[in-house]
Order: sequence, then C-alpha cells, then structure tokens
Amino acid sequence: MAKTIKGETLKGFKFELDPAVLDDYELFEDIANVEKNPMLAPSILRKVLGEEQKNRLVNFCRSEDGKAKIADVTAEMSAIFTSVNELKNS
Repeated sequence: MAKTIKGETLKGFKFELDPAVLDDYELFEDIANVEKNPMLAPSILRKVLGEEQKNRLVNFCRSEDGKAKIADVTAEMSAIFTSVNELKNS
C-alpha cells in the first residue's frame, strides 16, 4: 500500500489522502472537464478527499455569516492539488 500523503494549504487546511485515489480515470476526466463544467468540483473534492474531509474543507472555508464561498472552496481545492504535486515530487 502506498504511503499516505499529508499536507496543509497556505491558509491552514490540513488534509490526508491515499495517493491511489489520484490514479482514477473518472477523476482524471472530471479534472479535465471542470473548467467547462464547474459543477464537477464537488465530485472531484469528494473523490480526492472523501466525504468527511470534504465537509471539513467546506466548514474550514465558512465565513462569519455561515456561508462557504465557492471561490474560497475552489481556491483551497487548487491549493491541495498544488501541495499534493509538490509532495509527490519531493
């Protein structure tokens, strides 16, 4: 079994994932199509982080008014992918 990837975004969201989740053709398709169809973002998050961590991320991004802005969640999602790529290449 591959080693778990643990990381933290610049804003402080801590995550952990099994690198095997990244070797999924359907995830690959979703990532390739997310710019044309932003509605794929929640599915990508769920596939990469799992339901529990996805919910933690959404709660992490909540502002004082209780809303998790799409821009904040997708920025953290981008930061997670950047962090994972850097951790895999180090």
